[in-house]
Amino acid sequence: MKAFFESLITFSGRVGRLRYFLGTLLVPLATVIIFLLMCGGVNVFIEHFSSKTLTAAIGLLIIPITLALLFLYVVSPLSFVVRRFHDLNFSGWWLLAVWAWMGAIIVTVGVLFDDNHTAWVLPFYFLAMVPGLILLFKRGTKGDNKYGQDPLSE
Repeated sequence: MKAFFESLITFSGRVGRLRYFLGTLLVPLATVIIFLLMCGGVNVFIEHFSSKTLTAAIGLLIIPITLALLFLYVVSPLSFVVRRFHDLNFSGWWLLAVWAWMGAIIVTVGVLFDDNHTAWVLPFYFLAMVPGLILLFKRGTKGDNKYGQDPLSE
């Protein structure tokens, strides 16, 4: 179990396309579901046992769990993206270039178009998705590279 959680937050090594897809999709989805279930359970508990002491104790318990879920929600997808860049034999710092690319496109769309031209906006948003699609569909470096073993050979 420890190895599983470490694999969610490590930034070293490589990850293949399928694991990248599942990691960037399922981990955030799972953290949101756990958070919503936790909030619903706490709400039901507080409604039935409305003691100020219990409410304070639950609040103290919920804060670290929420912070851990938030950490996992943010860091885990970044970890998968960086390791996917490693699989393509690029530094994980290229993620900053992707963010700049996406930000530039979003700002350009905001400057050039208003709400009346939504049909013209869609191709620009597709351009913002191009780096993610490359990470999703491009095969990684065959064999070992400077970031580790080929994930398909493991």
